[in-house]
Amino acid sequence: HSGAESLLPFDYYFAEDIPKVNKERFKISIEAASDYFGRYGRTEIYVVGSDEDAMERLIDQWCIARLSLNSSYESCRNDRNTNMFEGYRQKSLVDQYGAGINGRKDLGIHLLVSAYPGYFDEDDPAEFGWANVMHEYFHISQLAHAEGDMGTVWWVEGTAQFLDKWLTEKLQSEGKLPILTEPFDFIGHMSWTLRDARRWWAEGNRLELEGGPELFLWLGPWTTAYLLNSIDNYRALQDIFYPNIRELGFEGTFERTFNIPYNDFNEIFRQFMEKPIEEQLSILPGWAEYENKEQAISKASPN
Repeated sequence: HSGAESLLPFDYYFAEDIPKVNKERFKISIEAASDYFGRYGRTEIYVVGSDEDAMERLIDQWCIARLSLNSSYESCRNDRNTNMFEGYRQKSLVDQYGAGINGRKDLGIHLLVSAYPGYFDEDDPAEFGWANVMHEYFHISQLAHAEGDMGTVWWVEGTAQFLDKWLTEKLQSEGKLPILTEPFDFIGHMSWTLRDARRWWAEGNRLELEGGPELFLWLGPWTTAYLLNSIDNYRALQDIFYPNIRELGFEGTFERTFNIPYNDFNEIFRQFMEKPIEEQLSILPGWAEYENKEQAISKASPN
């Protein structure tokens, strides 16, 4: 949690009911994300399936790992830890994809726990699985740098929502990430997001400090799209923003990175949200070369 990068390998722990191909693809995604966002450790990654006995043995591995950090097996076997793993097992039982960064600065580790990654199944894979996993790793990179105020929810989640999908397309196009079925369509995805964001905005909703999924899933990625485009630097978060956040705080780093006062951004973004759809889409990286512009504009148009 110091912001310093690490040469330590990540510690992966998979429940016994996770198929080999899912394990391999999960690891590929984490390693690809760390190559881009930076490698931070010590990081432990646990993937839970649906089998209860397999989960119990996975918890055993979690507790054995605590022995190397001056904890005890007995103190580790408590309701807090059991409930953490059980929550993800319940998601696995109903095919609900889910993962989370559970912090644990108190243990000196970054902790990622995931439900069963069905998007990596051999018989029915989905390209968004790469983005799902890289999304969580980006949160690790955020936590590695930030101390205290990490920013608003539309910032913390919006940056992750934008970068995970942009990076999936970028790495696939560079041959650094496998294509499971067909290449991920970043602009196509952002078009759907813009449709929902415009509809929600038209209902009178605006950027707030806190909020639900509409705020960070729909508006959030578009705040990131606007800000990174405004400075034409898609590595600004890794190279400028997060290396300075401890010293300058969220608002100070925001201004230094994007050359605008944080308190002015609501009005700037309001003006952006009132622009025509094609003008909004045109700020996305790759728009000039995108072959399906008309389709994207249609997708982004509220019904």
